[in-house]
Amino acid sequence: MKRKLKWVCLIIALIITMEVTTVILMNRYKKSEAYIPALNITGDVSKPQSVKSMKGFDTTSVMYNNKSTKVILLKDIIKKSEPWAKNNNIFIVGDDGLTAEIQGNNLEKCYIAYTSANGWECINKNHPVSSNIKRIIKIVIASNTPAQNFGINIINSKKNIVSFTPGQLFMKQVLLRKNFEGKASVNHDGKVFEDTIYTLHQYIKLKDLADTGSGIIAMGQDGAYGTDSGDGYLEVMGNTIDYVYHDSKERVVNIKGILVDAPQGSNMDAYYDAQHFLENGENVMVILTDGFGYNQYEKFMETNSVPYLKSLPIAARASTEFIPVTNTGLAAVITGKSPQENGVYSRSQRELKVSTIFDYVNKIGEKGVLIEGNIKILDTKGDIVLNTDKNSNGSFDDEIYKSALNAINEKKNFIFVHFHSIDDAGHSYGPLGKNTTQAAKQVDAYIKDIVSNWHGEVIITSDHGMHSVKEKGEHGSFVYEDMIVPYLITKGGK
Repeated sequence: MKRKLKWVCLIIALIITMEVTTVILMNRYKKSEAYIPALNITGDVSKPQSVKSMKGFDTTSVMYNNKSTKVILLKDIIKKSEPWAKNNNIFIVGDDGLTAEIQGNNLEKCYIAYTSANGWECINKNHPVSSNIKRIIKIVIASNTPAQNFGINIINSKKNIVSFTPGQLFMKQVLLRKNFEGKASVNHDGKVFEDTIYTLHQYIKLKDLADTGSGIIAMGQDGAYGTDSGDGYLEVMGNTIDYVYHDSKERVVNIKGILVDAPQGSNMDAYYDAQHFLENGENVMVILTDGFGYNQYEKFMETNSVPYLKSLPIAARASTEFIPVTNTGLAAVITGKSPQENGVYSRSQRELKVSTIFDYVNKIGEKGVLIEGNIKILDTKGDIVLNTDKNSNGSFDDEIYKSALNAINEKKNFIFVHFHSIDDAGHSYGPLGKNTTQAAKQVDAYIKDIVSNWHGEVIITSDHGMHSVKEKGEHGSFVYEDMIVPYLITKGGK
C-alpha cells in the first residue's frame, strides 16, 4: 500500500512539473513571438536604423512612474546611426503624430524605453514632461548646417536657389496622399467581396520650395535622370529623397539636385547637332573645353580674356549631367544620352552602354578622330590621338592644338578636340584665378586658329564647370557653377 501511494505521489509530482514546465515554455514562446514595432532612425544620418529590440545597446535602469525601467541612452541610438553633421535637432515622432523637438546638444538624461503598455517611449529627465512621447515610430535627425552634397540642391541656369537635407525637409509642410495600388476580389457562397488597396505617402510640393518655371530636370545618384513639368513632389525615403511625378506612378530615386526653369538645351545636343550636320554632308568639329562653366564664360567675356569667343554669337546656357565630372560629361556629349542610359555617371565608369558619334561617323564611311590628352578617358572605338606634355611646359593643350591642325590637314570629316588646361588651372588656382584666366586666354587663341583653318561646322561646349573652394576650385556638386555650361555653334573659316 505504501509503495502504491509512493508511485501515485511521484506521478502527481511529474504531472505538476510537466504542467509548470509547459506554462513556462509557453510564456517564453509567447514572449519571443510578441510583436515589437520598429523604431526607425532616419534623416541626416549615414546609417538609418530600424531598432526592434534593445540588443546591441548598453542599457541601464532609471526610476520612472515609481518603478525601475530598463532604458537606452537616446544619444547612443543616434550615435549608431552616424549623423553626418555635429549640430542637429532631434524630432521624436509618435504614432498619433505628436512630436517633440529636442536640440541635439542637449540630450543629457534622455532615454528610450520599451514597455508593453506604451511601446517605444521617451523618458526625458531634464526636459518638460510633454517631451515624453509614447508609441514612438521614428526619430528624425535634422541638421542645422547647410549641406551641399548631403540631400538636394535646387538651382536654375543662373544661380543656386536653395538646398535641403532629408531631415530639413521633415520640417516642411507635407501633403498626405493616398496612392491607388489595386483591387482584389474573392467569391464566397455566390457573393463577391472586393477590396481596394492604397498606400499613404507624405509628399512635399516642389512648387512650395521653388519656382519651377517652364520645367525641371531631376538628377540623382547612379545616373538617375528625369524631366518633368515641375508639378511633382519630393518624398523623403529614410536618408535619401525621391522626386515623384504628379501622377505618383513614376519617380526619380535618390535625387541629388533639381534644375528648375531648365534651359532648353544640354551638352548632349552636341551628338544630335553633329549627326545632323554630317547627314547633310557638312564636316563637323566638336571642341570640348574641360572645366569651363557658364559663370567663367561670362566673367572672361566681361574682362575680354577670351576675345575670340567674344566675337562669336553669345553662347546658350546648357545643362550638363550629374555627377559633373569629365567621364560623365564627355560620355553625354558623345552619346547624346543621359548617364542612366549611357552607363557613365562618375569617374569610376569607362565603358559605354550605347553607341557614340564616332560609331556613327564610321557607319556612314567618313573619317573621324578624337584628339585627347595623355589618357583615353572612355572606351571609345575609332581613331584616337593621345598627347603628352612633350615640351614640359605643364600643359598638353599646345600638343592637342597641333594635333588638331594635323587632323585638319589630313582632311578628316569629323574632329573632336578636348582641351584640358582650364580645368587643370581651375583646380589649383580657382575657377576665376589669374592662372585660370590665362589658360582660358590661351585656349581661346587655340580655338580661333583651328576654327579659322576648318571648313565646316563647329560646336563648342564643356563637360562641366567649377566652383570655388577657398583659393582653389572643385567640381562634382549639384551647383550652378558646375552644372551650367556654354553651348554655341559657329562656322569654320572665321
